[in-house]
Amino acid sequence: MTSNPDSSTVPAGNEACEPDVDDLVRRAQKGDEEAFDELVRIFSGRMYNLAYRMVGNHADAADMAQEIFIKLHKAIGKFRWKSSFSTWLYAIGTNTCRSGLRKIIRVSQREVVH
Repeated sequence: MTSNPDSSTVPAGNEACEPDVDDLVRRAQKGDEEAFDELVRIFSGRMYNLAYRMVGNHADAADMAQEIFIKLHKAIGKFRWKSSFSTWLYAIGTNTCRSGLRKIIRVSQREVVH
């Protein structure tokens, strides 16, 4: 009979990460740049993927992901815990990408006209 690993040592999806994320958010809200950097590390892939799905190319997606984290840095003190942090961050990401996509479309339309 094989023994099962202790469930307390096996991460259970996002639930295992959420307390750490919440702590990082609280620390980042107090100005802890290392905590903010860790949030960027945790969420950078997700924000890049979101941006890529919305804008459709790697260069613009990388730019959008960077813009998302710039906006997050400016706004993290406004996070009020009415939703999960990741939900709030995805809203910032979606809005940033929509705005960025409108700019991309305007620039490409100008280039076609000229």
